[in-house]
Amino acid sequence: MRTSSLIPLLLALLPLSNAATCTSPNQVLLVSGPDPIQMMWSIRAVACNGDNWWKSLKITSNDGPYGAEAFTRNMVSQQNCWDSTEQIITQCMGDQPGNQWPNYFNGGWYEYKWTNEDEYTEAWFWNINSSKRDVIEARDKTFVSQKGEVFEADEVLELDMTTGAVTTVAK
Repeated sequence: MRTSSLIPLLLALLPLSNAATCTSPNQVLLVSGPDPIQMMWSIRAVACNGDNWWKSLKITSNDGPYGAEAFTRNMVSQQNCWDSTEQIITQCMGDQPGNQWPNYFNGGWYEYKWTNEDEYTEAWFWNINSSKRDVIEARDKTFVSQKGEVFEADEVLELDMTTGAVTTVAK
């Protein structure tokens, strides 16, 4: 067998991996208030638990010095919801509470797309001084992606990190 015919075979056997796209326009890390990694894990739980995973959903949290927003759309399975949000957190923010990657805090976009172009997850994390935080105050169903695409969510949920309560703020 010739070497040139082995290359496509070897490439086909390589495991496929999905990667989050991480960007950070304002690289600042604050260390007070609720742990930002825990905030994102909590938002993930809201997005993917129960029957939320299949909805076009915008989830916000605005506690203390941090704020976060996540948007999911067209998940084909609950597992895809869990996997895509986990990829964003572990690849862009760190893997566990208290183990942050500070280069991606304050205004960082964390985007994850599966091979299915319609299946989409994106999250935003910012500190209290970020201009993005002001946008969330409107509590509308619109989500503007990193690339400027405008999406409409079926529902907007707000997570209170102090109490753990989830409130529907728009439907």
